[in-house]
Amino acid sequence: MADGLAKAMDGHFDLYLLDYYLPDGTGLELCHLIRAFDSNTPIFFCTHASSISMPQIEAARAQGLIRKGYGFVEWLELAASQILS
Repeated sequence: MADGLAKAMDGHFDLYLLDYYLPDGTGLELCHLIRAFDSNTPIFFCTHASSISMPQIEAARAQGLIRKGYGFVEWLELAASQILS
């Protein structure tokens, strides 16, 4: 989480893709930290974890959840193209 936060603070991104499980925290925690200084850049959670729900994602002000598994790449491409167009 610390590495991701440092990179987010140092760079400019069009989109953040976060997993739920991180080596030193959760993607939800990282999302809240990013939102403290960047309220505009879209954030998607891309995870296989069942521990995260849409209400949690909405409360963190992220734009969506894409479950890893069958069709993941296609769903990711669709979501990214819709949010970035």
